[in-house]
Amino acid sequence: MAQELNVDEVLDDLKRVQSFSASDLVQEDRLGRDAAFREAIMPAERLIGLFQKIPLDAIQEFPQTQRKQIQDSAKAVYNLFDEIGNFSVDEGNIAQRKSQLVQQLEQSYQGYFDKLFPLVSFAVARTVDFNRLTEEGRTAVQSIRDESKKLVDEIKETSDNARGVLQEVREAAAEQGVTQQAKYFETEANTHQELSGTWLTASIFMASIVVLYAVLSLFFPKFEFLAASTTSEAIQLTVSKILIFFVLVFLLFQCAKNYFAHQHNVVINRHRQNALMTYTTLAEAGSSIEARDTVLQHAAAAIYAPNDTGYAKNEERGYGGNPLIGVMPRPGVGAASQVDG
Repeated sequence: MAQELNVDEVLDDLKRVQSFSASDLVQEDRLGRDAAFREAIMPAERLIGLFQKIPLDAIQEFPQTQRKQIQDSAKAVYNLFDEIGNFSVDEGNIAQRKSQLVQQLEQSYQGYFDKLFPLVSFAVARTVDFNRLTEEGRTAVQSIRDESKKLVDEIKETSDNARGVLQEVREAAAEQGVTQQAKYFETEANTHQELSGTWLTASIFMASIVVLYAVLSLFFPKFEFLAASTTSEAIQLTVSKILIFFVLVFLLFQCAKNYFAHQHNVVINRHRQNALMTYTTLAEAGSSIEARDTVLQHAAAAIYAPNDTGYAKNEERGYGGNPLIGVMPRPGVGAASQVDG
């Protein structure tokens, strides 16, 4: 009969591998930079991690054969670590011996994994209470169902409240939504007001230059270098003065034109702003849907239709037609509705 293994000895061998630090294999201070075992860190950590998956308290539950298998594997791995730890650079073929040890360390993982995988699976399974997991799963499912029902009831209640709030929001939007858009026209009117002031200043400046030039032109003959001694020089001087005068007048005309254009846009956007600000009051005063549609048609005409302001002439209208036509009943539609009724 085979002698029974001492559990403490198996535990000592297993603990020795589990607590081993892979960084101790590098030994750069002793072996030097070239001979250091930096390549051994990763495969050593894999082997140590494999043995760490075996719980120490599971050793007593393993039979003698499995205990022997764990102990032999732990001793073999530690011996390999010890061989790397005792590596000497005094012997020849340092690179070859180092490569063989690292390769042996890398290739040993598959063999030890095949040996220890069933033992690791048993050690993990022994800690799992499947009946308890089943009961907990059923409890969790029932809790989820209860919570789901509670959430559905809360969502339904929230949905009813949301519908009421939404209706209130819609009513508020119907009252305020149109008038709130007036701020865009207000901003546009303020912008054109600032630009019109700039062009008004430019127009006054150009008008002053034109008047000054006209006055100075009266005294041009007094200056000797502007006096014409021949007929051709007189013609050239006259043409030059006329050309300069027309250029200055043209610049004055452009400045005034831009001023009038911006003032036109100021009046138009103020008119649109006022139309939107008064729409809600006029729409609420209507006693029927047709009357409100009529107010809406006129409000749209006030916004989109060009209007005479006195600043721009010969305007081309892009909006035509009587807004009342849009709310008149179509021939045959009312009759057809009455027949269907």
